[in-house]
Amino acid sequence: MITTKLEILNSSKSLDVLVRMGSAFKWLVTQYIVQCAYKTANGIQYCGTGTFDAEGGTIEGKIFGDNGSFPSSITVNVGVDFEPITNLHPLQKIFDVPVTDGVVFIFEPLNQSIQKTTVYLDLPRDPKDGDYIILEWWHYNKENNIVASGQKYTSDADLDADTITQYDIVFVPDQITARDIKIQIGGRYRNKVLPQFNQIYEITDKAILIRAEKQSGEDYMLVSG
Repeated sequence: MITTKLEILNSSKSLDVLVRMGSAFKWLVTQYIVQCAYKTANGIQYCGTGTFDAEGGTIEGKIFGDNGSFPSSITVNVGVDFEPITNLHPLQKIFDVPVTDGVVFIFEPLNQSIQKTTVYLDLPRDPKDGDYIILEWWHYNKENNIVASGQKYTSDADLDADTITQYDIVFVPDQITARDIKIQIGGRYRNKVLPQFNQIYEITDKAILIRAEKQSGEDYMLVSG
């Protein structure tokens, strides 16, 4: 059998692979580990690997045609390691990315694998010495099991810095059985013990406003919205 020059060119034709890991908070992510691959008649062929810190990075690779034919998709295997203070377990996700004139894939952790719910705490200024706020949260699944949790302590000096104190709750949601987030807040404000705040929010809530409502005298209580 005689192989023509055109057949040789077709068999060696390639397409570009561009995989981008987006940046994340340094207090959240320690590293990404990425591996790209596709199936050929001779088995699995790798078309790019990389390890990056929280700033992310780009993998550039090639897909080579098998007798002029290219795979319909490649797999992008993304591993994410989190900072220990987040209490988040390592995340492993596999994406099936279609091949068109090449492959372009962008992984943004806060959009694709990690949920961030921002809690805004609206308190009057001028807290007293010894005031503090403790915010605790739990993420439950449909079986009523806790799949993530955390807490944040804020002292009087921090409370006086801004009118609205912002907390970012970051977690890897259980996408199949996700249910809700429970938020509990306690502490002292204006030298008075705050009545404990407890409320459950939908998993889809991305921003929560909790404000201090004045009661009789100098007493305050926290209300949602």
